[in-house]
Amino acid sequence: MMNQLKAELTRLAAQIKPLEKKIDELEDDWQKHIDKKNPNDQFELNTVLHAGRLLYEIRKSIENMNAKVVAEGTLFRNAAGRFEMKGGNYYTSGSPIEFLLVDEDGEGAWIASRVEHSQDYYIVSNPRVKMDGLRVRVRERKFDW
Repeated sequence: MMNQLKAELTRLAAQIKPLEKKIDELEDDWQKHIDKKNPNDQFELNTVLHAGRLLYEIRKSIENMNAKVVAEGTLFRNAAGRFEMKGGNYYTSGSPIEFLLVDEDGEGAWIASRVEHSQDYYIVSNPRVKMDGLRVRVRERKFDW
């Protein structure tokens, strides 16, 4: 079942990308396509642009799920005060992070989130998780902007 869903999501991600391009084009030339004085046109434009941002997040999540894991290790605080794993991957504000969250029963799950800083670095989705000694992994990233 999981493999079937992954395959369907991968196909969906491929369909989303051309739609995102059309939405980006609309955003660049919206004045040509809507009546600025028409509140319904404004509503529809805002809805389409919001949907475009959500579609982008969905596509990136699917692509990340399918991306190859290229490094795995344990975080430590480096001399610059940032968290790093052996091999040079380091984390600062805005950095994506995939970490192993282990529950009280010892069961683990990889969680994708990002790192931010306020007095110290923390993981946005789980701010109470201690970063020092945390098991993390890095996936191959594709940039499409």
